Order: sequence, then C-alpha cells, then structure tokens
Amino acid sequence: MIKVNPSVSGSNGLLYSTYLGGSSNDEAKGLALGASGKVYLTGDTKSSNYPTKTAYQGSNAGGQDAFVTAIDTTVSGVNGLLYSTYLGGSATDEGDGIVLDASSNAYITGSTTSSALPTKTPWQSSIAGDHDAILTEINPAAATGAASLLYPAIPIRSATQPRWRCS
Repeated sequence: MIKVNPSVSGSNGLLYSTYLGGSSNDEAKGLALGASGKVYLTGDTKSSNYPTKTAYQGSNAGGQDAFVTAIDTTVSGVNGLLYSTYLGGSATDEGDGIVLDASSNAYITGSTTSSALPTKTPWQSSIAGDHDAILTEINPAAATGAASLLYPAIPIRSATQPRWRCS
C-alpha cells in the first residue's frame, strides 16, 4: 500500500508505504478510507502467516482465504496494524470490495467456492453453485473473534455472473 502526494516531486511526495502479507501470495483488491488516516483493505491470501490482530479467524482455513485488514497510516511499525483477520472456508475465498458505514463497520464483497464459509444470521446458509458471491459485515473495533463478525452471507450467484463489488 502506497500513499503519495502527486503535487510534490521526488521522495518528498511519498507519504506512506508498507508491505503487507505473509510468505505466500497476498493480493489487496479493495480499499476504503476511514477517519484520521485509517485504511481498510480486503483481498485474498494463500499465506499461512498473514499478519492478524484481534482476528475473527486467526488462521487460513483453506488454500486461499479472503482477508480484512485495518491500518492506521499515522502510526509507524506494528502498532499501525489495528485489525486483521482471515475470512474463509475450506476452498478458495476472495475479498474483492470494501466500504465503510458511519460506524466504521466494514462491508466486504467477494466470492467463494467453500462449503464451510463462516456464517451468522445468513440470508443463504450454504453454497448454491460452484462459485458464489459473499457479503460480510465486520466491526474491526469489536472484541476478538466472533464479536467482530456481524453478518456474513452467501447470496446466490453462478460462475458465469460477474463478481459483486462495493464501491
């Protein structure tokens, strides 16, 4: 993740830059800006050691899981990591888009091929096709674990439909 000031040339234009990931493939696909320098990311990871903090899900549950991460860009080092969790089941899970509401709850869209994706008050409680869309609401400020997961669900989608994105 890189933040630049395009009106300033050279290295003075670089405002923030960090690596984020583990020992395998990690890809950020969605970004939302919160208050006071906070940045919320979603994407997918194949790493077994992706950084987590106050995580709903502390480890990778399959070959590729989605992730949700909140970073304070005004704080240096590990203290800048506010919240970070895996989100996935036993197969392939992707986080593609993220938006915030007025309470800084994060809404994540993506897709899954997992039959065991975590759900809470779901509209659809199981996968209906080979590749379904997901909608998840997370409160990064909540306590560790299940308290942070407000609403995961699997809306019906076939493999030929386009992915859903928050914007």
